[in-house]
Formats: sequence, C-alpha cells, structure tokens
Amino acid sequence: MKIIIFILFIVPICMMAQQVDIEKIEIKLMLCEKHRYTIDNIPVFVNIKNNNSVPVKLLSPYDKKGKYLSGFEFICVRADKSWESTSIFEQSRDINNLDFLNYIDILPDHEESILIMLNEILTPKLLLPGEYKITMAYRNILGENFLVGHVKAVNEVSVVIGDEVEETPKPEYISKAEAINIAIKTNKLEYDKSQEIKVFLKDGIFTVTFPFKLPKGARGPDFSSKIKIEAKTGKIVSVMVGN
Repeated sequence: MKIIIFILFIVPICMMAQQVDIEKIEIKLMLCEKHRYTIDNIPVFVNIKNNNSVPVKLLSPYDKKGKYLSGFEFICVRADKSWESTSIFEQSRDINNLDFLNYIDILPDHEESILIMLNEILTPKLLLPGEYKITMAYRNILGENFLVGHVKAVNEVSVVIGDEVEETPKPEYISKAEAINIAIKTNKLEYDKSQEIKVFLKDGIFTVTFPFKLPKGARGPDFSSKIKIEAKTGKIVSVMVGN
C-alpha cells in the first residue's frame, strides 16, 4: 500500500518538472497570396508552432488596450539597403500589470497564426515603395508567467511594396491644381523646384508634397514638407516638415 501511494505522488511531481524548450518553438512568416501590398497596407502572418510535449504561453504582441509591445520584433530592409524600418515599442505604464497583458496559449504539437499589420507598427510608419526583406523574432524578458527568451523566425520573406492607392475625386472636392495652390501659399520652406510637386488624394484629404533632393549617399526624407488639405473645404489639416 505504501508503494502505491509513493507512485501516485511522484508522477505529478515529474509532470510539474517538465520545462518548455524554447528551441522547440518554431516561428514562420507568411505573406497573403494575391494581395497587393502598398505602403499603407502590409499584412504579415506569424505562424507559431509548439513542438514541445507541454503547452506554452507566449506574450501577445498587443496588450488589452491595443498597444504594441516588444514581444514581436520586425525589421524591414529595402533590397538595395537604402532604407530600414523596425517595429516600434509603445511604452506603457501598464507593462508590468498582468491584468493588461494578453497571452497566446499553444497546446503541444499545435500552431497558431497571428495577423500583424506592419504599416501600423513600423517606424518610420510609411516605407518607401520598393522591394523589402522582412525578418522577425519573438523576444520577451518581462516575466515568468509566459515564455521568456528569444526565438528568431526560421525564414525571411520578400515583398514588393507599392504606392498607396489613390481615391477617385468626388464632384464636391476641390481640384488637384487648387490643392497645390493652397499648399504653395502655406508652405514656408525651400524645396527643389526642379522636381514636380506631388499631390495625392485619400480618405477625402489631399497630401501635397514639396520635393527635396538628398545629397548623394545621404539617407532621410526625400521631401521638404507635406501639407494635408481637406478636399471638400480646402482647409489645412496639417503640415509635416521633412528636410
């Protein structure tokens, strides 16, 4: 009878002693097939597989307030290496408050797929159009209630990112020429007059971009200023300074 009792107690203890092997967490990046990637629409799927014999709990990339945490790190590098963008970390006072954190529970030999919109978490947020290589890693040092450590994705993905899709003008909108005239009167900065002033319409807002010629080998914004104008009223919405 004593032997039976001993066995009943030792089995649970052995089960509790089982640890998650972080090297058995497999992360893979996937793109959306037949999707037109633009600078304001960059969806990427993160597929996480648990090859452990025990469940694993990972820190979700977003907290319950929708803030992006540091758990999923992305790097986007332009093919010609002239531009690089990384995922941001929105510091939150609630970062150490477990009530505000979300988790991803994955059973043994199961996988979960998470959609991340890179255009919402990158800094700078708007990439220049072109071909990019995207890499990703899970990194967590926040606590022992979920998987702690660093795991790199087993692959990188390449994607061609195009310009934003322009909105079709409505009859009640001012014209592009009128938007440019309003922007010229508002702009106080020098710009490269040998290049064309660009104007783009989206969500009822004209964005007028004054060009700037970067010195050879220099990195940075290729515009002097960007002025946003309400298409219906012609009112200035915002002025962004580049170079």
